[in-house]
Amino acid sequence: MSTNRRNFLRELVEQVSRGAGELIGQAINPDLSRPTDLEDASTAWEVPAPAPARCASLDEVYELADELGLNRHRDAVLAICRWSLRLTALDSGDVEAPSEDDSALLELDLAWVAALGESGLMPEDGVLRIYDGRAPEWQAAPDTLGGSAALAGGRQLEANPELVLPPSSSDAVRGLELDDDELAAWETLRRRLDELQGGEASSWAGPPCHRVLGYPDDDPGNMALACEMLAHGVDPAAARERASEFEAGAARWLLLAELGADASLGWSWGAAWERRYLWIHEADLAARRFERVRTLTQ
Repeated sequence: MSTNRRNFLRELVEQVSRGAGELIGQAINPDLSRPTDLEDASTAWEVPAPAPARCASLDEVYELADELGLNRHRDAVLAICRWSLRLTALDSGDVEAPSEDDSALLELDLAWVAALGESGLMPEDGVLRIYDGRAPEWQAAPDTLGGSAALAGGRQLEANPELVLPPSSSDAVRGLELDDDELAAWETLRRRLDELQGGEASSWAGPPCHRVLGYPDDDPGNMALACEMLAHGVDPAAARERASEFEAGAARWLLLAELGADASLGWSWGAAWERRYLWIHEADLAARRFERVRTLTQ
């Protein structure tokens, strides 16, 4: 990418960030090293990353940490580890892109979520609906999805729980003050955890991943920090020098959902590697204030 084009994109993104709405569609400065020249903006991956075959136990994570020389941090490893729900389409076929009406991008039966694992975060019944361009809605029971765990445009999705860890570059891991060998061991731990669960880690360079809760598979702009700054009326693109003021509060933001570009579901957010991330403050999630979700696209 030429220097002029890179500078143009940076200026454009910062303008979008300053002009974004308060609750929906907030933009932050992305990683401009991503290969935007390599993918057409309308392209979406045909097949998402494989779903996990099973969910590991915390005891297994504990044993892996010991095996990889992270035994002095194993309690912190368990504290950082989060439960997540991977979503994959059950069937294939041609689909139309989501319309711009009131139809939901994704519908999730939360009774299924409660039965699959004890996240301790989401409501235990009802349906969570995620839209394109407006805030999610939670409708309490007795509404269901007719026996499906999740639906996207009327297509059934499979829901598979897994345990996930953030990358070594995340704030949660940086706080552990790992040495170089331990940082390498952390990334090996993440890879071994994926292998143990029979799934495949996702990154912007590969097929997408759709998940509810857990950690984002790719967070070049520290989205939780951006959400905390935006919540205080501070533009993260224009006030980077103030980021340290908001680091403590950023830890209270949780990933509600990550939706990758996926041709099989008619989802495309721009370039093939871009994904839609929904973030919610832990206090808002506890109070079921889903209308306060912040939506970022990177």
